[in-house]
Amino acid sequence: MSDCWCCDRGTPVSPRVIFNRPALSALNYRVGTFSSFRRAMIETIATEPLLLKWTSRDADDYGIEIVELWAYLADVLTFYQERIANEAFLRTTTQRDSLMRLAALIDYTNSRRHSRPKQRSVLKQQSIRFGCCLCRRPILKTSARMPITPSS
Repeated sequence: MSDCWCCDRGTPVSPRVIFNRPALSALNYRVGTFSSFRRAMIETIATEPLLLKWTSRDADDYGIEIVELWAYLADVLTFYQERIANEAFLRTTTQRDSLMRLAALIDYTNSRRHSRPKQRSVLKQQSIRFGCCLCRRPILKTSARMPITPSS
């Protein structure tokens, strides 16, 4: 289907048939774009019996502005629908949270995830602060967990 207005007048513009070949890195899941939704709604105006008297197709017409707003809304919704569809498969996910949720479906736990808080707590136990207000000399602040061995 071409994007020009003169071709394919008999075929519906939207919704588009979705086909994705296997092993893609991203799914193409949008059923239309702003222009295809706008075109489909404007073509529907001519077929509605109640709207036959409405003949203006100029961009400054308030009715066409409302049609364009609905086309914009449909375009945004299909964008998010495509993003959600891509996050539902391991091969196409881009968010770490989605990957972890998909892995949790098969009871997979990341072993590094469980060791990371321990490493953080060790780093939190030793921190350098600048305590002396005159010379700004760094002072090693240790927490109560870290035993301090007295020097002889």
